[in-house]
Amino acid sequence: MIALLNGIFFTMGITFAKPVPSTCMGCTDVVIPIPASTSAVAVPADFFGFGFESGLFHHYDNTFSNNMVHSIQSRMSKPLVIRVGGTSGDHITFEKEQTKVASDCHSKNDICTSLNNYTVGPGYFDTLKLFQGSHWTLQAPMGDDMKIEDTMAFLQQAWDAATNKGANKERVAAIALGNEPNWYKKYDVDGYIQRSQTIEERVVKDFKLKGDETRIFQTGEIAAEVAGKAKSPSKFTLLKLITPLFKAKSTQQKEIKYAAEHYYQVIGGNNKDHEYGTEDLQNTLMNHRAITDKLAPYAQDVKSLSAIDKSVPLVISEAGSAIGHTKVEFAGGFGAAIWAVDFHLAAMSRGIQRVCNTHGPNATHAWWLPDDTSEHAKTPAVQGIFPAAPFITDFIGKGNLGKIKEIDLQNDFLSAYAMFDQKTGKLSRIAVINMRQWESGPAVRPRYVAQIAVDKDVKSAVVQRMQSEYGAAAIGFDLGGPEQNVTWNGEQWSWKADKGIGHKVAGYEEEHLTITKDENKNGKISVNVWDTEAVIVNLS
Repeated sequence: MIALLNGIFFTMGITFAKPVPSTCMGCTDVVIPIPASTSAVAVPADFFGFGFESGLFHHYDNTFSNNMVHSIQSRMSKPLVIRVGGTSGDHITFEKEQTKVASDCHSKNDICTSLNNYTVGPGYFDTLKLFQGSHWTLQAPMGDDMKIEDTMAFLQQAWDAATNKGANKERVAAIALGNEPNWYKKYDVDGYIQRSQTIEERVVKDFKLKGDETRIFQTGEIAAEVAGKAKSPSKFTLLKLITPLFKAKSTQQKEIKYAAEHYYQVIGGNNKDHEYGTEDLQNTLMNHRAITDKLAPYAQDVKSLSAIDKSVPLVISEAGSAIGHTKVEFAGGFGAAIWAVDFHLAAMSRGIQRVCNTHGPNATHAWWLPDDTSEHAKTPAVQGIFPAAPFITDFIGKGNLGKIKEIDLQNDFLSAYAMFDQKTGKLSRIAVINMRQWESGPAVRPRYVAQIAVDKDVKSAVVQRMQSEYGAAAIGFDLGGPEQNVTWNGEQWSWKADKGIGHKVAGYEEEHLTITKDENKNGKISVNVWDTEAVIVNLS
């Protein structure tokens, strides 16, 4: 049964905000100038990725998680890369006699975290046999307490499960060498390089890698607290690692496929410190200047890496809106979805080659919760941040590869990006993100009215919207009910409604913009972008 009330479709208890004609109450006109495609940055087809905390990986051994990953993988022209790693991944050992539980953190507390030491049994690695359309980044445990034999025993089991004992080696995109080695206590940069080399030699030998197969290693994995600081005082930064490693021009250098750093927009404290909530969104997550300022050191590392070795790109192998003491409506709500869109598009426009969005079953910043073990939800759930994933992958596109360029609007709360066809250089898509924070209430929802000039040969302009009628605090249907639902292009995802498969909302209609022509037959379009909303305009 479908009913229409105030421009909102209701179906199965799920809402979808249908675009309504602008009356220009609360409107702000803005011109989006389209730049030349010169200096636009090529975007890899596998830019978007996910990540699972190593010790908690078995929580994702279910159909729901498989559906969630597939719903994004199906939009990509190359396999989505999933990183299995994190702090726990440096303190994890394989015990073949451990058959009752897949993973054991040996904690006296009810909740296992990334800070525990883990032993895993044979059943742990079954999860690597799932997500068949995706590829893996596997972390080699390299913590202070790890012995090389234990590292290799774990890696061998992971490799065999992911590649079907070497029959499908391409399923492993990379082997990450440890996690946040800048926190290691027993060895410094030189020690890390030596231990890495030992592991690389064993992997090449034990996994029978030859030729280009040996270029499989991911180095660095520098913590966000270090990577996100310009001129960090740390003795262990990415460049302080890469410079001596590549200066030697050794075999080890030739086997490095990626350099990796970590990124969290907000790094909170423990429970005694400030708990971030929706009142903090505008100055932290929903703020273009905050995002680009935070990305500046990473952009510099892209340039520095290229100057040393153009064949080694930078990836952000662990990313999240926030860690620390945060409410779900801050870190995992719709405001965080707005952040995620702007952050990913800003990152790709600065030459970062991949972002893997990290997950834990108890993380407020997670894009979905795989089971009922989270403290804040106690149920499987799709969180309000998730629609950002299909937005980002749809903006990249599944057909012809694109190249991106940010459009500098000189606005902390409005950003825009142009995607050009890599072959023809023609403009194919425009993304506009309105980061002005809005919460549901009686007041009129303000909007920008974006004016965009298009080429003479553009015949069609179709809008896709990421939206929530509840606003920035929406945490999704599963946790917030119908009024807090979130939507991408008329599609929604829910544990309760579709087990993560996704479904189109009844009554959805594709939104076509009118193209007006001037006396020279140049085109112009006008698109409403409401506060706390992001859109893609597809041109053809």
